[in-house]
Amino acid sequence: MMEWNALPDGDLIVTLYFTITKKLDRTDGPRSMADDEWARFLIECVEPVFKTGFTVLEGIGQYHHAAGKRVARNLHTKVLVVTATKWLGPEIDGIRKVGQRRFQQTSVGLTVVSCHADFDPVPDPEVRPAPE
Repeated sequence: MMEWNALPDGDLIVTLYFTITKKLDRTDGPRSMADDEWARFLIECVEPVFKTGFTVLEGIGQYHHAAGKRVARNLHTKVLVVTATKWLGPEIDGIRKVGQRRFQQTSVGLTVVSCHADFDPVPDPEVRPAPE
């Protein structure tokens, strides 16, 4: 478990890795059902914490099962990227727990990087303030 209080104050880039193999890659139903499950997870679990926005990327991953001493390859992965502060740590841990349970994962990967984030509009250099 991440020790959130040990992290620096300020902006963080938090990346969560959901290897969706049990439910979203199922063969017993249409792909749209899988998409609906992921969309429902985002609406129910991620949007309430990150109301101002987040990014989801699609990927293919690989995972080494230490207990079974085998490697799972070509795993469909959803990568959730958010900008946060350490104070959202408990909520991020909650998203990981729900995702792990809902998508029947061994774990939900997490990386955290300190950064400076800015989401303000970039001013147009051609627009100059009116003279006073």
